[in-house]
Amino acid sequence: MIQLLICDHPLSSDWQLGRLPPRQGRLELLGWVCADDAQEGGVPLPVRQLLARVWVGMARLEYLFHDHPGRSTWARLIPQAWRGRVLPRWVNSTDPSQAQALFHDSGCPWALQGQALLLSEAQSPKPKLEAVPLDVLLSDDWWQLAPILRAAGVEAVVRPGVDGAAAGLWWLEAERGREPTGLQQCWHQALAREVAGGVASLSQVSEDEFRNRLAQP
Repeated sequence: MIQLLICDHPLSSDWQLGRLPPRQGRLELLGWVCADDAQEGGVPLPVRQLLARVWVGMARLEYLFHDHPGRSTWARLIPQAWRGRVLPRWVNSTDPSQAQALFHDSGCPWALQGQALLLSEAQSPKPKLEAVPLDVLLSDDWWQLAPILRAAGVEAVVRPGVDGAAAGLWWLEAERGREPTGLQQCWHQALAREVAGGVASLSQVSEDEFRNRLAQP
């Protein structure tokens, strides 16, 4: 069984998610413990399947795709690596099996934090992402894009954390101490269905416990 861990409002820079906490919105840290960790590198297949199923089922999902997967260094060399090359592009998927590609696109490597996911209401129109600078979105300064992302119709951003072993979910419209947004409620309900179906367990933990649980062999 997959053990899912959620830490609300993390404060440490250990997760390599930029300047924490964000000035706007609310940040959740998502982690997982899975027996398949010992069998393969990267995000274990059961976790990829679960998260793709959840994200596609609860929201409109946009993620980065690179047409030249052999060029996997662009995310570490931006913006220089983009000069004269084909840029990654945003794609939308409603098929969980197709959406799993976001975890293993070598052109937008999840493990190297070269991927980003944008979530909006499931029935919402395609976000207008032309004005979203990818070099900023994939940098420590991604929080600066809150006004642009909101204007584009985005409600949440998912970024892989250190080594791709965790993920930060930034809810742009949410605030601490207030009721969750509609999309946040969809997220929590989708996770609850996975738990009810026996696919996963879910624990809300402190940041120290989150770190310790991920470090356990």
